Amino acid sequence: MKVSGFTKSSCSDVQMDLESNTLKMECFVPEVKMEFEYNINGKILLLPVYGTGPGSIILDRVKYTLSFTLEEYEKKGKKHFKVVDNKFVMDPELIRFNLENLFDGDKTLGDNINTVINENWQEIFADVRSSYQEALGQIFAEGFQKCDRKQNDFDDCLTKAIDVSVKQLKKPIKEYGLPNLEPLEIPSLTIGAGTGPVAVQQNYKNMKLSGFTSSVCSKIVMDFEKKKMTLPCVFPQFKMDFDYELNGKILLMPISGRGPGSFVLDDLKYDISFDFEEYEKKGAKHYKVVSSKLVMEPKRLTIKLENLFDGNAALGANINKVMNENWQEIFADVKASYEEAFAQITASIFNNLLAKVPIADIFGNE
Repeated sequence: MKVSGFTKSSCSDVQMDLESNTLKMECFVPEVKMEFEYNINGKILLLPVYGTGPGSIILDRVKYTLSFTLEEYEKKGKKHFKVVDNKFVMDPELIRFNLENLFDGDKTLGDNINTVINENWQEIFADVRSSYQEALGQIFAEGFQKCDRKQNDFDDCLTKAIDVSVKQLKKPIKEYGLPNLEPLEIPSLTIGAGTGPVAVQQNYKNMKLSGFTSSVCSKIVMDFEKKKMTLPCVFPQFKMDFDYELNGKILLMPISGRGPGSFVLDDLKYDISFDFEEYEKKGAKHYKVVSSKLVMEPKRLTIKLENLFDGNAALGANINKVMNENWQEIFADVKASYEEAFAQITASIFNNLLAKVPIADIFGNE
């Protein structure tokens, strides 16, 4: 049997409970296809049916919930998880059956029984649903988050694995050096003045970045020869909350103040690439990020700086309004500085993982 389609899944909610060691994912896949050789002899809907040959079952627009119970164990001095139990529940909008060569190749009888099966798919599926869910759940458990560079669909597998992993990071995973991404806390950040309308150094403290776990990466590509990974991603919304301090000019207007603020970037394209260098640690090969490049392209930026001009509400409201009306010009002037800063932050997080997990454990053996 060949089961295809799951790499095109999108998961709306992924929850990892490190106290109970459980992982739950609520996902949707446009189509799941099962192709196989069958051998049946019995009855379906009280109708006799028998035959041997090729067949397929296509499940359209499938909502599914996948839960894993994990158990921690130690291997070569490192802690790992393994799946010890799982539960898979699926809810398709439509199922299409095609069984060829029924009744020793009698096409009329075969077409008729296929028509009857497809017209009554809900009743049939209800009767066998638990068996299929148990079987598919076991397939997921055996293949959870494993991508081998030798497999043909490696990039698709990697895309899905990273998507699921990122969505788990609503809590830190300390054994892998991975922080909580919702929000990701940055103690301080300084962005230098631009060369155009942003003639002011921006000093931020207590910055919190949110939106990572809602991001979707369309096609992650790993080039092992060049040691390069590219991740084209989209954030429905990326938000920065912070305490700011600035004194200078924006759009030729004087601006000064300190206080709380936020930037909200809507429909943000976040395309990042990493260049790796290989090294050996305790007899195992590891990667580390040696350079990174990020391109950020929001469709909208909303700026909110409170307590500008020592709390002058009228002046503060006016400058916020002007900045939001001219957000594209402002963002263009400081875009490169933010891209460099966030690329370094992302690379640092990735390096924490790479330092703890050998190449073979992430990408399989060469």
